[in-house]
Amino acid sequence: MQVNKTLEEKLWSVSSNNHLDKSYIESLNYLVRRLENCLQTNLFVNTYQDEVDEEGFCWTFKADVSKHLFQPFCISFNGVIGMSLNYDEDKPHYSASLFLFGGGHRLTTKNNESYIELFYEKQPDGTGEWRSLGWQEDEFWEFEDVEENTYGPNSAEIPKKININ
Repeated sequence: MQVNKTLEEKLWSVSSNNHLDKSYIESLNYLVRRLENCLQTNLFVNTYQDEVDEEGFCWTFKADVSKHLFQPFCISFNGVIGMSLNYDEDKPHYSASLFLFGGGHRLTTKNNESYIELFYEKQPDGTGEWRSLGWQEDEFWEFEDVEENTYGPNSAEIPKKININ
C-alpha cells in the first residue's frame, strides 16, 4: 500500500491542542487500510462517526481469513481499532486488539493470553508502521465475553467495508 504523507501527518498531528474530530475520517480510514495491509486481509469495520471525539475513537471490525475451509480448520478474527491521546507525551496512541477463533472457538495461549495487540508506531521518516506486541493477557477481564460473532453480521453491530477514494 502506498504511504500517504499528508494523511500520516494528520494522524500524528493529534494533540491536546489539536483535537481529533470528524475531519479526521479520511486519515482514520487510511489507518484501517494500513492495518489491512499489515494483516493481508480485508476488514469489515463498524465506522460510526459519532464514535470519534476529541479523546479518540474506537471502531470494531471482523475478518474471515479462511471461511471456505473445512469447518474444523476455519480461522477468523475480530477486534477493535482505536486511538487515545497519551496526555503525558501529548501525542496519539493508535492500537488494534485481535481476537482469534478456530472452528468457532476462541483461541488463547496456555498462559491465558487471549488477544494479540498491535500498535501503530511512528518511524523516523514520520510515517507509521503496525507492530505486534504479540499475545496479551486480559488482566482486567474487559474482553472475556468477546465471541466470534461479537462484531460480525449476526451481532447488533453490522460491519461495513470502508471505501477510500
